[in-house]
Amino acid sequence: GALALVLTTGMIALATVALSPAGARDAVTYHLDRPVQVESTTASVLLALDAVGAGTAQPVSSHRSDGLLHPFDGPLSAVFAALLLAALALCTAAAARGAQALGAPADARVLVLGSLTAVASFAALGKVLSPQFLIWLVPLAALALAWRMHALAAVAAGAIALTLAEFPAHYADVVAREPLAVWLVAARNVLLLLALALALRAASASPVAARGEAAARWRLPARRRRPRPPRR
Repeated sequence: GALALVLTTGMIALATVALSPAGARDAVTYHLDRPVQVESTTASVLLALDAVGAGTAQPVSSHRSDGLLHPFDGPLSAVFAALLLAALALCTAAAARGAQALGAPADARVLVLGSLTAVASFAALGKVLSPQFLIWLVPLAALALAWRMHALAAVAAGAIALTLAEFPAHYADVVAREPLAVWLVAARNVLLLLALALALRAASASPVAARGEAAARWRLPARRRRPRPPRR
């Protein structure tokens, strides 16, 4: 599965470069040069550093979004990028290990959980976090609730709710760095990180230890047999 993913991704990338080398280069350059977006988790850390006097976070309007420039924005973005790659690797390993240890339908659900966790990691750890990215969290929250992962469902729902409270009504306040709006976004980002941690924990649970728990949590409802009519 992992080999197929790598080969498929590589073929798509090679086809893109072959069809438009300049376009592929411009796309990569665009995202590398894009500043840290003001609502991202990285931006929350930069604003915290600014608040304690560790460098100044300068607002900038660039690449069709509002961002921040800070002396540590490059190294911090690199750290978050490394964390993102680590989260993706954990999701891949967890899905592969869970599929081998658990029988259907649990193996399919482990794959779904790993996939949704990987998607959530882009929102939590990327240097750009637009409000619409939280749509990616809706399936994770819904399935977590259905699979009795109540803590994960509650945290994911909380992150979505805070995003709705922040955008669009208070987005201008975030850009203006009004304290209440900045704290609102920071709290949302903390919940995002917590949701990611809980999802990674659930996806990476030891298959041997989790076999009984998964069987109970992911067991399909038993089909009820219709009573036979009495013989006459």
